[in-house]
Amino acid sequence: MIADNVPYHIRRDALLADPSVRDWVKTTIPQLETRDPCDAIQDLDLLCSLFNRRLQDLFDSHTGSQVFERR
Repeated sequence: MIADNVPYHIRRDALLADPSVRDWVKTTIPQLETRDPCDAIQDLDLLCSLFNRRLQDLFDSHTGSQVFERR
């Protein structure tokens, strides 16, 4: 569980410790490296958006379970 008052970078690092996130990043980055550089730049922007979305989903799921436990 991650408290709301914890700085973003600490929350991010905690979520990256999740094996599913680590595996997702490890499989996505090598795929980008094989792309044409011009396409990879566009893909990188998409990857960053997807990565932020994945982190937010995980954070929300951790926060949701934390809220549920308080009730």
